[in-house]
Amino acid sequence: MKIKAIVYLPLNPQKAKEHNLPVKLPILLEDFPTVVDEDKIPLDVILRGLEAQYEVSKDDYYASYLVYFYYEKFKELVNKEEYEKALEVLEKARRIIYDYRYHFYKGILLKKIGKLGEAEVELRISLSQNENFPLGFYELGEILANKGEIEEAIESYHKAYESDKNFLLPLLRMGELYRETGDLISAVNIFESILKKDEEFVEAYYQLGLTLNELQKFDKAAEILEKALKKQDRDDTKLALAYSLVKVGKFFRALKILDELRKKKGDDPIILTEYGILARDIGLYEDALESLERAFNISREDEIVRYNYGRILLHFDRKKAFEILSSLTGDLAVKANDLLNLIELAENASVERGSALRKAQEIFKDDLELLDEFIDDGIFLINEFLHLIEEEELFQERFKFLREGEIPFFESDINSSDYLDILYSMMLKVGFDPMALEENVTRFAVSVYGNGLMLAAARTLLRLYQTLLYTGEFDVERFLESVVPEMQDLHWKFALSLSRYHEKETFDPSRGDDFVISIVRKFAVGDVNIERDDWRKIVRSLKELEVR
Repeated sequence: MKIKAIVYLPLNPQKAKEHNLPVKLPILLEDFPTVVDEDKIPLDVILRGLEAQYEVSKDDYYASYLVYFYYEKFKELVNKEEYEKALEVLEKARRIIYDYRYHFYKGILLKKIGKLGEAEVELRISLSQNENFPLGFYELGEILANKGEIEEAIESYHKAYESDKNFLLPLLRMGELYRETGDLISAVNIFESILKKDEEFVEAYYQLGLTLNELQKFDKAAEILEKALKKQDRDDTKLALAYSLVKVGKFFRALKILDELRKKKGDDPIILTEYGILARDIGLYEDALESLERAFNISREDEIVRYNYGRILLHFDRKKAFEILSSLTGDLAVKANDLLNLIELAENASVERGSALRKAQEIFKDDLELLDEFIDDGIFLINEFLHLIEEEELFQERFKFLREGEIPFFESDINSSDYLDILYSMMLKVGFDPMALEENVTRFAVSVYGNGLMLAAARTLLRLYQTLLYTGEFDVERFLESVVPEMQDLHWKFALSLSRYHEKETFDPSRGDDFVISIVRKFAVGDVNIERDDWRKIVRSLKELEVR
């Protein structure tokens, strides 16, 4: 029989306590050089020394340390997915000290291999042996959640937290389950209670931000997600923040975030698509095409990717766009057909509705003559045109960039109806082509106003113009059903105000949102009259597009 020589390594009491080691650690003599050469004592070295010591003297002192490190070895093997070896180590621990830990760790092993029913039984046995075991209640909650037993899972997480009020992970999981099951207010309350206890709990900030997004409290969501990013730079938080910022109309900041993610994860079709959608929505069509084409080449079978690639191709290669959009199925096929029908409607209207357009143009005759020299191949040259007009003080900073031929890539708080008559004149000048109209209106709104609110207002005016020009009639319910979802992606609050146009009785025509919504109400109800020449002129022109 080979005799195992043991040496005892004296440890600093404080260090020994921190690492749950005996102050005199038994080490096999053959392992001693390893200990000398390394700063940290390997787990296997600790186990071999404690096993040898236990063979010599089966006292409780060293037995407790040996069992503790058996469980540490068990966790290491489970993480490596070496489950048979993990079970062997578990049984070794049981033979020395049998207590609640054995059933707890066996339950963890069974959960890992997908035997949730058996895992639940083991954890319940563990909890019957130790009724004040927060980690046991937490892991039982995890199993119950995986089984879809949500109420029981929440109850188990609650018991875990009640067992240890400093253990906040069960609260986080409760909040996540509330969010997943649609109880968003309870989820918010849970996440906020976590942050009152621990202001550094980054995941709680992230989950709170996601929940506030779902509650459509986008300003608050953005504020919370900004705090999360200051504490930890995470890609999932950036993506959620970009979503919040788009919804409140801060598209330049959102685009910057998505561009950073795109450069970091250039092969992620989700990020490429999100960047492409936003770039398209704010008029950066070439950037959008490049990003959406990359996403399409990576994930051709993804219907969302294909829809958005087909959508941007309408601005570049209409034939190819038609092929892709026509191949879609389900809800996206409906959206694609709406786009294709719009183009067909515009083409038919260009043949049948020319006289109506000319009557509408006649009201803006002088403006349109002025625009003639600033239209190049269907594109309105904003920077050159702006040299002819005197800007209002509110626009000075943006106009300075535009007159130098640059797009001012910074957010503004402008909510003004100034220059909306020029925008409308531009629509009349472009005429029927829906893609050219969208391009010009979008670029004008983004360049001149620089925020999602005014982009949504401008696009709503465009949709009203197109509806009347292409069909000669206006059904407000059908109009809102089509337009409100589009505006929700540009500025949530504007979309909400638009959907509630009938509740608003007074309008401030100096505000861009009120100016446009009052025109919609004029055509829906007819009870609005704004004492402003530009407002009346636009309404008169639009009236000429109605079939009488």
